[in-house]
Amino acid sequence: MSLTAEARQLLRKGQVISAEIPASSAELMAWVGVHPFVDKRSTRTCADPGRGRNRFIIRGCEAPRALVEANQDLTGSLLNERMAVVLSEEEIETVLSSWGVDSSTLERDRAPYPY
Repeated sequence: MSLTAEARQLLRKGQVISAEIPASSAELMAWVGVHPFVDKRSTRTCADPGRGRNRFIIRGCEAPRALVEANQDLTGSLLNERMAVVLSEEEIETVLSSWGVDSSTLERDRAPYPY
C-alpha cells in the first residue's frame, strides 16, 4: 500500500509520521517513523547537488514491552534499530515495503514512538 494523502501532507509540512508495527516477539513493541528534513549541509566545493533538497530519514526499532507499558525512558533499550535516508515519498514506500511495513498505516506521530 502507499502513503495516505494525510501522511503525505504531514511530511510536506515537515511533520513526523509513524506507526506501531508487529514486533519480532510478544515481549517487544516495534515502530517505524519517517522524519522529513532539508539537507542544509554547508560545503566548500563549487556544487553540492544534495544541499537544500528535501530528504526523509526512516527509522525503525523495537523496545521491551514492559518498559513501554511502564512509561520508562527507552534510552539505551532500543533493539533491532534500522535507518534509511531517501529523497522521495516513493522511496519511502519502497524502503518500508522491503521492511515488511504497510506504508498506509503511518499517521501523525503519537507516543510512544521513541525518536
